[in-house]
Amino acid sequence: MKTFSVRAPDKPLDKPTAWACTVTNLLVLPGLGSLAAGRKIGYAQAALALTGFAGTIVWVIAFVAEWLRRGEMPAEIGLLFWSGLGAIALFGGAWLWALKTSVDLHREATVPPVPPPLD
Repeated sequence: MKTFSVRAPDKPLDKPTAWACTVTNLLVLPGLGSLAAGRKIGYAQAALALTGFAGTIVWVIAFVAEWLRRGEMPAEIGLLFWSGLGAIALFGGAWLWALKTSVDLHREATVPPVPPPLD
């Protein structure tokens, strides 16, 4: 009786699947395409992207609230600016990481065989 399960080896991706994962990684959510391709690193990419996105949204809301409170656009660069820049950088880093993973997926992808013509 088996008490553990052996993980099946990853099937090589074909080119269309690699492209679908790339589009998902770069246009939907960084890390989601990596997960679809079977790469566990996608969890970290998605967590980083979602944290950066949430931080950016919080920063935008805080910036607009400060603008409305003062009646004019805040001129000084303070902690609010740097926290927003950090959140944007966090999302950008996750996006670049997902881009690198997508390039790796394309390098590993195989071209599907062409079926012989029917005669």
